[in-house]
Amino acid sequence: NEVSDDFAKLPFDGILGLGLPDSQPGANEFSFIENLNGAGYEPRSKFTLLLGNVGNSQLTLGGIESSNLLGGQTLWLPLSKTSASNWQFSVLDFTLDGHAQHFGSIEVAVDSGTSLLAADDGIRRWLVQQLSPKDCAAV
Repeated sequence: NEVSDDFAKLPFDGILGLGLPDSQPGANEFSFIENLNGAGYEPRSKFTLLLGNVGNSQLTLGGIESSNLLGGQTLWLPLSKTSASNWQFSVLDFTLDGHAQHFGSIEVAVDSGTSLLAADDGIRRWLVQQLSPKDCAAV
C-alpha cells in the first residue's frame, strides 16, 4: 500500500504483476494473479499478454485472443526447471533479420513489468557487436 510520487506524472496506471507464485515472504503482494486467487476468483490456466509501443497493449484472461497471433499460430514452451518464479524457458538459438545466429542454447526470461533487456556479459558483448550501426549516417 505504499506508492511513490515518482510514478504520479507517468502516463500509465502502474505495474501489473503477472509473475508465478513465489515462496519468498511478501513476494506475491503485487501479483495480479495471486490477488485474484486470494479474492476467490480462479483465473483459468491461460492468459495472453500483447505488448505494444503506442498504447495498444492488451491482457486477455482465460483464453487466447487469436486475432493477435502472427499467422494464427501459437507456440507452447515448457518452463525451465531453473525458472523459480519467473516465466523462463530454454531456446536453442535466436534470429536477427530472419537469420539463425547459431548462438547455442540459452535461458530466456520474460517479464511483463519491465522493458529492460538484460544479458550476461558474453551475450551482451555479442549483441552490441551485432546490433551497433556500422555507419551512423545510415541510422
